[in-house]
Amino acid sequence: MHFTTFVLATLASASATTARALEPQRRAVTTVGLPNPAFRIDQAVDSQQAFRVDLPATECTLFYRFRPGFPVAQGGASQINVRAVDGNAPGAVVGTFSINAFDGLPHVINTFQCRDPLTVRFEVASDERPGSVRFNADAENGIFLSYNH
Repeated sequence: MHFTTFVLATLASASATTARALEPQRRAVTTVGLPNPAFRIDQAVDSQQAFRVDLPATECTLFYRFRPGFPVAQGGASQINVRAVDGNAPGAVVGTFSINAFDGLPHVINTFQCRDPLTVRFEVASDERPGSVRFNADAENGIFLSYNH
């Protein structure tokens, strides 16, 4: 009887220890806004932004978030390309999006391998039709980069 109790107690303790060891480690999440919050692009003007990243960081997620009624001026072809400025493929399109949701929720543009700085260029996606996008970002509204470290 004592042996059975001892074995059961040991097994229960071992499984609890294993469960604790397998729990994922919580990582801090950092979210940074546009380095230049006065966002303006059109056919002639791109917006290059260099996000600072505290390394080591795993992956970086670029997203936009706007509350209902936040002023964003969009005209013509307002779809936006995101191009890599540095990294493995400078000049490559690494995301395309339109600001079409004003619900206060994050809308993912793309996820990248982190580096410091993570520099991207925003431009009007259309080469044929004129377009523009303008807004003044704040702490809750705009384009953001989020990463774990």
